[in-house]
Amino acid sequence: MSHKIKSIFFCFLLIAGIVNIAFAATYSFKIDGVDVEIDTTSFADSVVSFTAGANTESPYNDPSYALGIPNNDNSVPLNPYIAVSLGDGGELILEFTDNAFTTSGDDTVDLWVFEVGVNIEGTEVSISKDGIDWIVIGNIGGSTYGVDIDAYLGSGVELWEQYYFVKLKDLNSGLSASPYAGADIDAVAAISNEILIDSHTPVAVTGPDQTVPEGSTVTLDATGSYDPDDDPITYLWEQVSGSSVVLSNSAATQPTFTAPAVGASGGSLTFKLTVTDDGGLFSHAFCIINVTDLLGNIPPVANAGSDQKNIVEGDTVKLDGSNSYDPDSGFIQSYSWTQISGVTVTLSSSSAVQPTFVAPYVGTSGDSLKFRLVVTDGEGLQSSDQCIVSVNSKNRSPIANAGADQTVSSGDLVALDGSGSSDPDTGDVIKYRWRQISGTTVILSDYVAVSPTFTAPSLTSDDVLYFELTVTDNGGLISVDTCIVNVTTGSNQPPTADAGSVSATAVEGTTFTLDGSGSVDPDGDVITYRWTQKSGLPVTLSDPLSVQPTFVAPAVEASGAELVFELIVEDTGGLQGSDTITVTITDNTGSAPSGGGGGGGGGCFISTFAGLF
Repeated sequence: MSHKIKSIFFCFLLIAGIVNIAFAATYSFKIDGVDVEIDTTSFADSVVSFTAGANTESPYNDPSYALGIPNNDNSVPLNPYIAVSLGDGGELILEFTDNAFTTSGDDTVDLWVFEVGVNIEGTEVSISKDGIDWIVIGNIGGSTYGVDIDAYLGSGVELWEQYYFVKLKDLNSGLSASPYAGADIDAVAAISNEILIDSHTPVAVTGPDQTVPEGSTVTLDATGSYDPDDDPITYLWEQVSGSSVVLSNSAATQPTFTAPAVGASGGSLTFKLTVTDDGGLFSHAFCIINVTDLLGNIPPVANAGSDQKNIVEGDTVKLDGSNSYDPDSGFIQSYSWTQISGVTVTLSSSSAVQPTFVAPYVGTSGDSLKFRLVVTDGEGLQSSDQCIVSVNSKNRSPIANAGADQTVSSGDLVALDGSGSSDPDTGDVIKYRWRQISGTTVILSDYVAVSPTFTAPSLTSDDVLYFELTVTDNGGLISVDTCIVNVTTGSNQPPTADAGSVSATAVEGTTFTLDGSGSVDPDGDVITYRWTQKSGLPVTLSDPLSVQPTFVAPAVEASGAELVFELIVEDTGGLQGSDTITVTITDNTGSAPSGGGGGGGGGCFISTFAGLF
């Protein structure tokens, strides 16, 4: 619900071992003897720039210490302080990304900045809507920590306007010496706070991209959408590109339309889903429907590359769409990257095959950045895929595991199993969210359970269902894994994928060969192969559809790295099997990795037999 929060900022020192308080949904404290509780979205989210002044040195010059909820409590004399010392004359610019601060319409304080340490140095505070044009709104220091933004309505501030940037400039009062000179900033909080995107925002989830024949009835699917507060949500579907079609009901959870005539080249239709809760908060999601004639163009297959975990702030990150392909010609006409969640970053090129960006400051909780890749073939058909880049400071990413392969009959009660998921940080609790991303629609017993169940559908022909498990830790970092459900109507049995040994080792710079030649089909069917990289530094496969593709092992640090690859094999009846292999990359001195990489566990695979027994 879009609402204004009146909250007070306060500084809190964390004793070693109690860092899990940073992941709470609310922050509680006392001020002037009064209990106050505010949402953690009230605090600054990212560092725009930091110009250190004189006489500040490590470990006191890390600007990420000013992000999120406070780290320090002056009643506990920790040394070193967990705060950033601006240095004499230093300047720090912070951004609020999931909320905006505004005026309150009265003479109460709207913005609080808290310093730590014995000496509270003077600091000039400025605010901005765009990070370019600034308005000075006074100074803090001594016993003054807050600013009434309304007091500056005659100096450029606009009533009820949303502001996103705060600039803090040390006034060089000289009260502290090296290595922690200048104002010591622990956190910044908006008291008059307009929440934009927070833990209360509903989540729009569309069904998978689909490829359908012209003239067929197509069903769009928003059943995976949800609200974290269990508020009622409304749906709105809009067509944003492609040959115009008429939806049966644009406000329905599952509207339908008739696929238009497209000719031999085919056509691509894109739809946007908006879900809105009863407080007005909303989110968007998109899906692509490719329409073909019986003998026409086949859409491309997008591959956004592996999920990348435990990326360090300031590192250069490479996204990789090079393993996308077109079944018709092997030619992808265009690539289009967009960021759909996380602290905003700037891509080197949104149309490059392998764009790069600099990992942002994320604070102690870390952040997961999600990117969407859309590829287009020469005839205009499209396909999309997503990848996740988890940037860490102290919090480490969870590991999703969608469970073991299964074989069941039609009508059986099937249990998905995410219990193998884990989090490397002691004390972190992970949350689960399942969604079906392709195949005949089934209803899960509980989309947020560790092991939800569903009834295997009755079909007249074979089908393949895919499910996706997303796990989220206390700090908001996420990990994703998928599982496959094969549905068969006869005696055909799924093939068995064999990606080779469970693990292997390669030295950076050498060529490594993946090997799926051990895969078999119990019915003697011819099988096809599809390799994808699940996690680790992204690499380009020589041919993701071959039995034995190769790649060049990437350069790694002395600690090494782990790359996880998944092989999916498919028989002539469309049934599938999966297997994974972990390849450990060492530097040319032979050092082994010390952990932190790795994949999201094995894929989950379910074969459903209708009328076989």
